[in-house]
Parts: sequence; structure tokens; C-alpha cells
Amino acid sequence: MNAKADFCLLFDLDGTLTHTDDLHFDAFATLMAEHGRALDHDTFLRHIVGATNEAIMARLFPDLPSSSRWMTTAACASSCLPAPSAACSS
Repeated sequence: MNAKADFCLLFDLDGTLTHTDDLHFDAFATLMAEHGRALDHDTFLRHIVGATNEAIMARLFPDLPSSSRWMTTAACASSCLPAPSAACSS
């Protein structure tokens, strides 16, 4: 079989090609500071790493209604820059 792949599909489980935990910690710590709250690294490791955005925001902002949590998530995401990564091309 002599087939040429025209695309590439890459799954990077954090730590394989890049390690972005520090970037995520900084982003969540900044978000919390903007709301007058603090985030320590231990809490980040225990409750944020590996959790869904919905679960993270519910833990960080339990006093906000769900709709406000999503607006906060969107505002944070729109101000974040993507991490450097590898790219595939044909």
C-alpha cells in the first residue's frame, strides 16, 4: 500500500509535546484576581487540572449563577493567547 496522508490528526495530552499547566494556572489566577479572589497552586492542582470548564467555574464561582459563569469563562478565553505548539502540514 502506497498511500499519502493529506492531513494530520494530533492529540497532545498535556505534557507530551507541550506542558501548559503553568499557563493555565496563570490564566485562572489572573481571572480570580480580577474578581478579588486568590488561587493557590495546591487548589489549582486538586480542583482545576483535569476538570471540565463547567466544573472549574462552579468551584471557583459558586456564588454566581450558571449564565454568569459562562460569561466569565468567555471573557477570560477571549483575552488569552494560544500556547506555542507543533503544527502538521501535508
